[in-house]
Amino acid sequence: MYELMVKSILIADSQPEIRKELAKLFVEIGYQVDTAESRQDVLRKVTFTDYAVVLMDCRISNDSGLDVLAELSAIHPGVSVIMLSAEPSLEIVIAALRKGAFDFVVKPIDVDELTEIVRKACDQNELMKLYQAMSGQVQHQRDALS
Repeated sequence: MYELMVKSILIADSQPEIRKELAKLFVEIGYQVDTAESRQDVLRKVTFTDYAVVLMDCRISNDSGLDVLAELSAIHPGVSVIMLSAEPSLEIVIAALRKGAFDFVVKPIDVDELTEIVRKACDQNELMKLYQAMSGQVQHQRDALS
């Protein structure tokens, strides 16, 4: 039987106050939350934890969030990445979406909008895991019948 799990998210932003406020918000509504302040921190945490969602600023420390997004997609293709930016351009938004971002949110953040986007991203992640588990069971049954 498939069980619902606590949804975990990673908040990656260079600004400690943004990490703290977003972490507080998502913990209060029932998410397991980790934070990261640099590219290395993001990549290390994603390697060892199966996050449903990563909220990541387009600029994280001295690195481009878009470059980190590409690395994340290679390491953990199932994670939904929501990009954040205080100064987005159309080119950045398009690049983020082309590199696999689930969505793009402009700062200052509308909390209701962000929580709805995170909920949808978690739902999608959960459905993908369920699909993969069921596909594995079907393949196992096919193999057993062969």
